[in-house]
Amino acid sequence: MRLLERGQKGPAAVGLFLFLFLLLFLLLFLAIPVVRVIVVAFQDPSSGAFTLVNFVDYPWRWKMRRRTWAPTRVGPSGASWCR
Repeated sequence: MRLLERGQKGPAAVGLFLFLFLLLFLLLFLAIPVVRVIVVAFQDPSSGAFTLVNFVDYPWRWKMRRRTWAPTRVGPSGASWCR
């Protein structure tokens, strides 16, 4: 006795398809952009060579500091509105 007829796909095949689809989706829309941001963070804007200047200049750029601390202020205030 056979559970599946010839040519039919079982639940394992559907699960494998969903797994591969989700893996591809996460790779395209999560992993690749994150890796690109990390690579650009260590590149010189003019030459593209490896540098740490972006991290050395960070404390003296007020806009960057403001962008860093804004979510820490907005997060708790948004959470307090949800209560």
